Amino acid sequence: MESHSSHTALPGVVLGGVAYGDRSRIVKVLTQTEGLVPLWVVNARQHKALWHPMAAVELAGLRPGRGQGLWQFQECRRFQPQLKLTSSPARAAVAFFIAEVLSSTLEEQAPAPEVFGLAWDMIQALEHEEEVGWIHMVFMSRLVQTLGMMPSDPGQPDLWLSLESGEFVHAEDAPQSAMAPAVSQALLTIHGMEFASVGKLKLDKQQRKNLVLGAYQYIQRQLGKSRELKSYEVLETLFA
Repeated sequence: MESHSSHTALPGVVLGGVAYGDRSRIVKVLTQTEGLVPLWVVNARQHKALWHPMAAVELAGLRPGRGQGLWQFQECRRFQPQLKLTSSPARAAVAFFIAEVLSSTLEEQAPAPEVFGLAWDMIQALEHEEEVGWIHMVFMSRLVQTLGMMPSDPGQPDLWLSLESGEFVHAEDAPQSAMAPAVSQALLTIHGMEFASVGKLKLDKQQRKNLVLGAYQYIQRQLGKSRELKSYEVLETLFA
């Protein structure tokens, strides 16, 4: 793979990271052209606020490094101000959830420009949308759509969505994990809705939970994965 020119700056979305030693950090960053890359950040404490989940950054001189598969860069700066995200616990919690879902879904160094575009749209929503409690629901529906996994509308309002097969089935044939008709119909609808209109669906707390977690489980099963989702409990508490 060719290295990028030191003069090339690429936008990226931070999806999280882990400490490496006392000062360094390995950070997962989603880029449009390279996909998800593990970034080696030396002295990360100096710019700690730059590496929070769903931070919009701009990386200059991004290139694959030697050994351990870690990428390197020459310079990183914030792509745009994210004042509301960094000052609102609710927005930060939604950002953490979105970042965790993306990190659990994507494979490293597999370009997914459509998913990157969705992540960038969510950055804007996290900063500007007033209906914060709907952002993660819209994101999950749009992610299913973006990944090309959205099932076709069965044309019958009483069918259940099997998370294993991705097919709609009658209640008597539905496995225990299947998505109920009202929830699956919302999944089919929300990705094309404006944020302010999502509340008109009148989903109760349990239905909202089933939609978000069901969509995540559906994606995981279609990809042959089973990664645990840890961040939803905070959202459930915040938006009960």
